Amino acid sequence: MESVIRKLTHDNHKFDSQWEKIENGLREECDKSNISSILDALAEYVLKEPQNPYASNCKFEFLPLVIDSPDYENKKKFDHSLFDHVFQVFRQEFHDTLTISKYI
Repeated sequence: MESVIRKLTHDNHKFDSQWEKIENGLREECDKSNISSILDALAEYVLKEPQNPYASNCKFEFLPLVIDSPDYENKKKFDHSLFDHVFQVFRQEFHDTLTISKYI
């Protein structure tokens, strides 16, 4: 699933026109136990999303589809809680953003 997410366009018109194909690809490529990689890819995608005057309704379907896909109950394959992982992803992104802003 993360490979599909990493290839997605940020162009909302293009995203909407390809939504059926994107949705099918996400469902076919979903590895429900690979929570960390899925959340990393989703966080990167969301953080790189530009401000766009055209809102994409399909992206509002995309986010819950991805978030609801992993098997959060399978603790054997997942060492940290979901919150811990999400916190680590965003902490790293904020750290990177602050580091870059020092040099601008």
